[in-house]
Order: sequence, then C-alpha cells, then structure tokens
Amino acid sequence: MAATQPAAGTTLACDFTTPTTYVVIGLITSISGPEAEVGSVETTVLASTRKTYRYTIVDPGELSFEIDFDPTDSAVHAKLAALQDVPAMHSWQISYPCSGTPKKATVDGFLTKFAPDAGGVQENLTAAVTVKLTGPIVWS
Repeated sequence: MAATQPAAGTTLACDFTTPTTYVVIGLITSISGPEAEVGSVETTVLASTRKTYRYTIVDPGELSFEIDFDPTDSAVHAKLAALQDVPAMHSWQISYPCSGTPKKATVDGFLTKFAPDAGGVQENLTAAVTVKLTGPIVWS
C-alpha cells in the first residue's frame, strides 16, 4: 500500500501570459479539484426489470482554491482578479510534492469566480477562486 502524502508543499501555477511558462500562485491556503466526472445516460427500456445506464464523456469539472489575498501583488494576485474581467483560456498546473518526486496535473480552463472576502476585524483578507476546466487532465 502506498504511503500517505502530506498536502504541504503542493503548488498551483498558471500560464498567465506565455503558454507553458507557469507562474506559481502564492499564499494558497487550500486547493480542491480537479473534480472530473464521467456522465451517464439511462438506457432502460420497457422490457427492463432494472434500470440500465451507459457512460458518456468525461467532464473535467472545476478547480477551486483559496488564497490569502494581497491586492498589492501585481505580479500574480492582481492578474488573477483581472482574469474575471477579460475571460480567456489558460493552462493550470498543480504540483504535488509526493516524497520528493513531484507529480503534476495540468489542464486548461478559464476563471469563473474571483471573490475577495474581508472577513472580520481579526481575519485575513482572502479570496475564493474557481476555474472551469476543459479538455483532458494530463498527469505527469
């Protein structure tokens, strides 16, 4: 059985302007996804005694992440915020540390949500970000 892998050291990067030149997004506190899902279609007929199904194509789902938002970070955080105003396809890459040999998941997608949150007086300024994924998730 494989060893449990810690999440610490996981990074997320985006090719904001230059394809395949990834910029690591700093101050990430959590990453969820990609959450690919295989669809299904019911194939039950009148003579069936139980429901039957067939699979359909894969929906790569979404990638969501939370950051401690720094609006003065013009190199990365301000670029994330700007992606909401000018929708465009970008490549996103998650790098998992995996005991010194990183494993990567790379997929294309476009930002669908950038939601800053000032929280309470003792809270950090944060932002929730969601990316709609498209096409295959490439693992390397």
